[in-house]
Amino acid sequence: MTEYPDLLYTKEHNIAVITLNRPEVLNAFSTEMLHSWLAALQDAKDDGDVRVVMVTGAGRGFCSGADVKARAARQLAGDKTPYGDPTT
Repeated sequence: MTEYPDLLYTKEHNIAVITLNRPEVLNAFSTEMLHSWLAALQDAKDDGDVRVVMVTGAGRGFCSGADVKARAARQLAGDKTPYGDPTT
């Protein structure tokens, strides 16, 4: 099973569980997390045993939205793409 730096992906029976795992920022979506999210969903889609995908968040918040601090830092560093380079 693939590991992701900011998500936990587990599978029990026919249920894939994706846990947003950035509790220190209330699971705010960064560019990296977005790419992990898409990859995890693709993994679930490609797994013929998965019938349900359940999404949850680690810590006290499910998801606070976009990580605007991380996006601003990327822009200051010169990244002009809307969602960053998916290969990084």
